[in-house]
Amino acid sequence: MAQYPITLSDSLETIAASLQEVFHTRTRQDTMRHALTLLDAIARHADGDTVTVMTKNGALDLYLPADPLLKLVRGNRRLRNRHAGERCFIVASGPSLKRIDLKALAGETVMTLSRGYSHPDFDAIAPRYHCITRIFREHMSDEKIREFFIDMDRRIGSAELFLSTSEESIIRKNGIFFGRTVNYLHQLDDIPVPANGQMYDLCRSLPSVQSVPVLALMIAIYMGFQDIYLLGVDHDEVWTRTYHYAHEPSFKFADPSVGENGKVVTTTYDLLQNYAVLWREYRRCRMMAEENGCRIYNASPGSALDEFERVDFGGLMLSPSSASSRGNPEAC
Repeated sequence: MAQYPITLSDSLETIAASLQEVFHTRTRQDTMRHALTLLDAIARHADGDTVTVMTKNGALDLYLPADPLLKLVRGNRRLRNRHAGERCFIVASGPSLKRIDLKALAGETVMTLSRGYSHPDFDAIAPRYHCITRIFREHMSDEKIREFFIDMDRRIGSAELFLSTSEESIIRKNGIFFGRTVNYLHQLDDIPVPANGQMYDLCRSLPSVQSVPVLALMIAIYMGFQDIYLLGVDHDEVWTRTYHYAHEPSFKFADPSVGENGKVVTTTYDLLQNYAVLWREYRRCRMMAEENGCRIYNASPGSALDEFERVDFGGLMLSPSSASSRGNPEAC
């Protein structure tokens, strides 16, 4: 996971020490988690205004300045339940895509991910949406991100974009994606998990994720899709020790976890730690889907991801217009 070293000033150190006494926590890490949880609970009700916080010891009036980047995500309300009762296909770039005919998705609602626009069938399926998760600067410089987005803009047709607010300044300064619908998502570290299976609100802060399909699932659930199918989501690097795409990406950048010929250079210990976090994120998505009346299926042949019911892609496409088959994969 990405790490962001932050040095606290003497005044903030004093506040942190005081919070440890207030929360009765044993470690600084627990203190910070409590503080972030409390901040999120309060900040979600504030937008540059004074809020009244009711506690057992009385009321507190607090002024919380608005996060300017959060203003970029207010418009996401229009996405809520946009596709209620429909089905969609989230298409990643795993090698399993070579075993299916993606052209069968023509006419379906499709969301492609990251560099998936390099797939030779991209134009044939004409995805409605394309999604990129937050880009960490230790992996790509601002100039590389600019080049990546220019390449993307040329190749994704009329797809509507989901991008992180962390890249908004690069897009705005360089005039990229002009005339295209761009939906920004505000991704941060250590965002509390919604309680009782509630979905993430795209108008609020979202967590950084281990893999972009997780973010795509959050979006699809928010938009109300009833049946969500994953394609090309393989996640088998810990077994194969290789990382490959179903196609040759048109835009390349260095991945510190992958060496020559796609060989994974991350140690098994670190890889397993990452997988544990990733699988928890997928399980959380499954729980949110179940709580909100939708279902997630894995239609990626040979995928290692076992958090969702597996279905056969070919069978799904036999009767794409049948409402009953869309709600029941076994009927396909």
